[in-house]
Amino acid sequence: MRLTRLDLLCYGAFENRSVALRPQARLHVLYGANEAGKSTTLSAVRDLLFGFPMRTPHDFRHNTTDLRIGGEFVSRAGARLSVIRRKGTKNTLLDASGTPLADDALAPFVGQLSREIFSSAFGLDADCLRKGAEDLLQTRGEVGSSLMAAASGLRGLATLRKTFDDEADAIFTANKAQARRFYQARDRFDQAKKAITESELRAGAWKKLEDAIVQNGKRVEDLGTALREVRARRARVERLRSLLPVLRRLDAQLVLTGTDADLPPVGVSFIADLDAALTGWTEAARFAERQSADLAESDRALAGFVIDDALLERATEVEALVQRVSQFQKNNSDLPRIVSAQDGAEAELDRHARLLGLADAQAVVAAQPTQPALARLRDLAQQGERLTQDKAALAAHLQSECDMRDQLDMQRAPQTQFVDPAALQGKLAALGNVEALVSAKNLTALTLRRDDEAMRLDAASLRCHGRGGARHGYPAGRG
Repeated sequence: MRLTRLDLLCYGAFENRSVALRPQARLHVLYGANEAGKSTTLSAVRDLLFGFPMRTPHDFRHNTTDLRIGGEFVSRAGARLSVIRRKGTKNTLLDASGTPLADDALAPFVGQLSREIFSSAFGLDADCLRKGAEDLLQTRGEVGSSLMAAASGLRGLATLRKTFDDEADAIFTANKAQARRFYQARDRFDQAKKAITESELRAGAWKKLEDAIVQNGKRVEDLGTALREVRARRARVERLRSLLPVLRRLDAQLVLTGTDADLPPVGVSFIADLDAALTGWTEAARFAERQSADLAESDRALAGFVIDDALLERATEVEALVQRVSQFQKNNSDLPRIVSAQDGAEAELDRHARLLGLADAQAVVAAQPTQPALARLRDLAQQGERLTQDKAALAAHLQSECDMRDQLDMQRAPQTQFVDPAALQGKLAALGNVEALVSAKNLTALTLRRDDEAMRLDAASLRCHGRGGARHGYPAGRG
């Protein structure tokens, strides 16, 4: 792979600069004054090949997202590829037209080369060359390894090789020696293999063991069956032994009564049935005793009651009183809440009265308008509505006359001869005294404003009276 052109589009201090490289050159030497951009150019080649690192020192002039490097590569087969590398997290490799390329588009040109190997073996700066020269002077080994160390940046290659040789010598030599780890490991392997051979199980022994396992399994099953039978017989014997004292007592009773032959035969469950019957009879007797005690207690309590016949005759009234007591108790529990709500309403009425400039709600009641004032207010409101309608009609008529005047002015403008004003004078006379109408309109508007103000004051008084009069016990509904 050869790099024939490097384009520093937006990188470090460079912008739209291009460096052409000789296609057949085996070594490129870039020289210049301090701060000329030699290190920046070498870093641009690394970033073009392997991508921008997460953090870059070359964004001091351009925005990080605007960083761009371009170049042209030629493979050994002669294939050419022009690419542009941008700073980002994906689609960082573009072609010459800006179309994204695959991330491994440079793999046929770069191969297995990594950023570290390129930096130590191909992209050499002045410091790396000085260190390589120092290694050549200090190394006493082979010339080839010294040159490789100087070129690749690998230090102490001869020492490392001697270390590997010594380590390999300690592990293995052609002649067997017990001091070598290889032969020690091989002896342990042979011993382990011999132990495995001695301890492995033959096929015949395996078959004998399987037959013995099958026979022992059958024997275990037979022994289990025999054990269960023995346990069953033992349990039966234990039951018989537990019944032996009872049977002896029964035999003694039969001898004493001498009625062996007259006793009826009984079943196996006779004893259990008899025991259950006795238990039930005992429980019934206890229940009867408890019932008798409860009955006696009830009789004693009943004897202590004194029945009032007069009170029985008024049983309906007593039941009604009981229901009223329940309602009274509920109302009594609701009373604090009602009183609190009433106090809040009275405080709100007093607050509104103070907003109206009055002392309290009593003053609002005292300031209520009289019936004649309310009648006057209604008349003024109706008169105001009529005046408003008349005002709107006059305004519409005035606008119509103004429109007619404008039309007449437009018709008169292009005419060169005089027009007889008799028709217009007749229309003007039909309108009457326009100045008087305008004065009447202004007077009507002033009257309307005064009436509106009076209506708002009276309405405010009415609202205060409607909210607070009845609750304080004042005469509601005067208006």
